[in-house]
Amino acid sequence: MDLNSAYVLKALCYPRMKVGNEFVTKGQTVQQAAMMTEEEGAGHHLERMKKNLEGTVSDLQHCPDEAENLSMKDGKKLLQKQETRVNYQFLHLGPL
Repeated sequence: MDLNSAYVLKALCYPRMKVGNEFVTKGQTVQQAAMMTEEEGAGHHLERMKKNLEGTVSDLQHCPDEAENLSMKDGKKLLQKQETRVNYQFLHLGPL
């Protein structure tokens, strides 16, 4: 008696039953299958929503950093401009 151990193990762990014209490893009614499909669709929808929200949060976290960098850059430009004016006046008017 020569039995394939993998085949026997598969047959014991995943029994097959006849549903309609097919043999399946998991028997479900039509209603159960439809419910599972709806749950999977809802799960995928929630995953997409979660991913979109994570992206939005990430974008919003970068906004304050960018605003701070721009304000620092603008502040440096204004300071440089004021220093140029002071130097110009110092050269033309002389020390006080």
